[in-house]
Amino acid sequence: MKLKLNIWLTLCLFVFSTIFILVVFNITYSSLEEELVLRAKDKLNAVNILKRRLIELHLRDKKQEADHILSNADLHGVNEADLVENLQSISEIKRIELLHEFDPNQVRFVASLDVDSTYYNFLFTSEKRQVRLVFGLQDIQDILLERTGLGVTGESYVVNERHRLMSASLFHPQEYPTNISSPSHGVLSAIGGKEDVTIYTDYRDVGVMGAFRPVDFYGIKMALLTEIDLDELMRPIYSIREKMVIVVGILMAVSLAISVFLGKILSNPIVQLRRVADQLSLGTLPSDIRPSGPVLEMQQITQSMDKLIRSLKQIASFASDIGEGKMESTYVMLSSHDELGKAILQMRDQLVTLNNEKNALELNSKRILIEAQEKDRERISRDLHDGLGALLTTLKLRMEKSGVMDESADIRDLIERTISETRSLARNLMPAVLRDFGLSEALEQLISDIEDSTQIKVLFFNELENSNYKLEKDKQVYIYRVVQEAINNAIKHAQCDEIQLSITVFDDHLALYIKDNGIGFEVGQKDGFTGLGLRNIEERVRLMGGVFYIESEETGTGIEIEIPIS
Repeated sequence: MKLKLNIWLTLCLFVFSTIFILVVFNITYSSLEEELVLRAKDKLNAVNILKRRLIELHLRDKKQEADHILSNADLHGVNEADLVENLQSISEIKRIELLHEFDPNQVRFVASLDVDSTYYNFLFTSEKRQVRLVFGLQDIQDILLERTGLGVTGESYVVNERHRLMSASLFHPQEYPTNISSPSHGVLSAIGGKEDVTIYTDYRDVGVMGAFRPVDFYGIKMALLTEIDLDELMRPIYSIREKMVIVVGILMAVSLAISVFLGKILSNPIVQLRRVADQLSLGTLPSDIRPSGPVLEMQQITQSMDKLIRSLKQIASFASDIGEGKMESTYVMLSSHDELGKAILQMRDQLVTLNNEKNALELNSKRILIEAQEKDRERISRDLHDGLGALLTTLKLRMEKSGVMDESADIRDLIERTISETRSLARNLMPAVLRDFGLSEALEQLISDIEDSTQIKVLFFNELENSNYKLEKDKQVYIYRVVQEAINNAIKHAQCDEIQLSITVFDDHLALYIKDNGIGFEVGQKDGFTGLGLRNIEERVRLMGGVFYIESEETGTGIEIEIPIS
């Protein structure tokens, strides 16, 4: 049978608590029953002993009283009439018999029961006479009818050797005692000389607890029984049992409620862990879990699971950073045995290596491409200057000699403009001054051409010409192209009238700063930042191993470049 954990826990707790309650109930009830029976036995036994003593004392008193009268009569020679009169003074005496024919050697005193009636006999024998005294059992009946402490059904009675009652029955008061037969266990045992307190069936066939013992007085043999009905005896314990059953029912209901409550408390952390495990099995990282429940081990398991989730989140975050190309992201290993962390770090290192190789390959490819472009520009510039420029100059000289130039001013202006454009195109492709005199002179020439061709003033601060540092040829070309591109962007887009350009040399790097006073743009959104011009600037700065910064406001745009130098 498959049940939920909280139901299993509830059932187990309820079953165990029920067993415990029932065991306690059974032990308590048995103890109470045993204590009640023991007390009842003690009381019945005490009453039975007391009544036997009273009966024996009563018989002894009767014997002593009669013996005293007979002894005085024998001593003083009292006549029979006076003797009978004196004997009649004894209570409960029913009949006096003076026997004249007797054996003087008989036992001086013999007592007996009249089995067909409720009388007992005393037989006194002396040398002079033999006297039989017949007594009734009224005095003994009074002793037996004293029922203090015996409840409603408790009674004491005596039974003769023929198992006939010798005293009145509590339950059959109108029935003559000897008409009632009582061959019960208590009677048989007492007649046999045994005494005990036990449970048996009385003369009514009703279960009783009775104390019994024999009464033997000079030949009078009776069974004395003191009994009480089991139903009355056990009534208090039955009442207690009914109340205890109610209490047990209440306790079981409370136990069920507590079991349900504890089942939920104990199962909730496990159910929570199962849900977390299910989410982990689906590749989902759940939120942090907090230790719950009163069981220390469950709290420790929850804490361990929470640490696992945090670790997986850390690994997932680290892997996400790597996926986004954030190779500088760090990961702290959980321990020296963190195999997953080791694998992630090794993967990161391999990706960094591959990425560096890729970037180096890209940079090298771009460098080769740009160098090829620059060589082509230099070749084209040289061809324009030495070839087309020389031909145009020769054409102009010949036309001047032939007088054509004097006849047509338009032709002269066209040829001069063509020569000027050819030279300008040659300078833009690769200024000869950069190749012949270096970066500083080339920038000075570039600024001069800009100021001549536009209304923009360029403020140039050049620290390079005062330093002893000599830039490599390729870096001079790259820096020239960067400045050229930045100034052209400002002219085209910034709507400015002033540009600041500065080159500052530091111990480990060269700083290049270009600033205009134009309208600016929103960095990252305008085409000016994502356009070809700025991308070309950024690529050349990367090829030089430098860094590129740009900031733009409504008061203008500034570009700052730092290039490492050795």
